[in-house]
Amino acid sequence: MSDRSPVPDAAPDAAPDSAPDSELLRRLDALEAESNARREELRRLAAEVPAAVSRRAVLRSLAGDLRHAPAKRQIVRRAAAKLGRAPAAAWRRARGRRPAT
Repeated sequence: MSDRSPVPDAAPDAAPDSAPDSELLRRLDALEAESNARREELRRLAAEVPAAVSRRAVLRSLAGDLRHAPAKRQIVRRAAAKLGRAPAAAWRRARGRRPAT
């Protein structure tokens, strides 16, 4: 192992607030401020999203949407077709095969 540190020491006569270093520090501060703003926005958005939704609430929402949907017959037909394909899809997943595209 080497005794050298990964970052070389500054020259003893270098000023601590030289132009390149101060520009770099200014840019780092700006990036950190933007990151903190994004983080705060994500926290605010996460607080608006419900933590968990029960199956009952999902089914109730689906029933309410279906009740007010103008194309109920098409929705029921698509749901029945999807339920009809479910066993074959489960079989393909179990065997590790993907459907032909």
